[in-house]
Amino acid sequence: MLAVAAIYAYYFIAQGGRDYISPDGVQYLSLARGESANAPYNTRILKPRLAALISSVSGLSHQSAFQLLTPIELFSSLILLARLVKRYGGSTALQCAIVLTFGYGLSAVFGRTPVLVDTTLLFLTCLFLAALEVDLFVAALACACLAVLTKEYGALLAAVWAIEAVRRRRVIFAAVGVALLGAVFIVNKQMISGTVSGDFFTMLVGAMRYTAGVLSGANGYKAAYFWLWAALWPLVLVASLSVVANLVRHGKIGPRHWAFVIALPFVPLLLTGDWDRSLMIVVPFACMVAASHQLATDYTFLLLVTSGGLATALARPAATPIPAGLRIALMTASLLSTLGLVLMVAGYCLRQIKITGIVSSPEEKLNESLIDSAGKK
Repeated sequence: MLAVAAIYAYYFIAQGGRDYISPDGVQYLSLARGESANAPYNTRILKPRLAALISSVSGLSHQSAFQLLTPIELFSSLILLARLVKRYGGSTALQCAIVLTFGYGLSAVFGRTPVLVDTTLLFLTCLFLAALEVDLFVAALACACLAVLTKEYGALLAAVWAIEAVRRRRVIFAAVGVALLGAVFIVNKQMISGTVSGDFFTMLVGAMRYTAGVLSGANGYKAAYFWLWAALWPLVLVASLSVVANLVRHGKIGPRHWAFVIALPFVPLLLTGDWDRSLMIVVPFACMVAASHQLATDYTFLLLVTSGGLATALARPAATPIPAGLRIALMTASLLSTLGLVLMVAGYCLRQIKITGIVSSPEEKLNESLIDSAGKK
């Protein structure tokens, strides 16, 4: 955790995060001051209101309140995520790899741009999954409602909650919860009625065009590469393979796969934004699924994930460019880690197909058996 904090401090202090306000941040500060904001920012009211409360109580500026909240949310999310992975059978090495790699990428993003609401959504997602894991459906519903007020992507938690309630045969509870979530949407819309500047769908199309423009530009492949590493692509890929393997072996989705499978249809919507911020809501779901996968127990795989995440985070374009030689060395390390991970995943898939289609290791079967038994209880 200290290593993650060091990366955050580096981007916050040395790379200008203390003074920098992104275009999105300008909108959030307007909301915190009680002013109007463009759509869709005007619906993302939770963190700006919380920042305004902190500012009024402590005397801090609204920007300083955001700068206080963001690292607290970030590090709390990483701690919760590590506990979730442990509960789902993940080793200590895997927990460390996730905290370091995911933390490196997020620290590089939010250390440089702390006036954003995405860390709030990540924190609520981890709380939501922790509540579901111990069958606290009311607490999970509260997290889903707050997520809807944080960012429109919070609808993902609402969908997961409703389907999980039905899957666990709590139909009446699910109906009441869906009604409450709908009320939150309506109340939020009414609260901003008359202050909306711009149409939501117009802004969504604008976001899609912006992302397409970035990716189609001369440096689009670089942006996609940095974004995917920040979204912890190796474990998201392993989780996807785990779902496919479970379907092939058993013809159904296991209890621990459901939440991740429900999240997958939202990925196209998430791709309309900056992937390093939008896709991170999927990462906690993926980590829970990947926890018992054979690759997640391979120390070479975990070392490549950790080293690749660190090298990529430090090599990201920043306000103060690092020496060219160091940047080349970091990118070389990142690319070698990426190549090693791709080869390991491809080799694993080929071995499983060659044996009997797709099969698990004995350790993975044992973990899945224990987790499925716990899920039934």
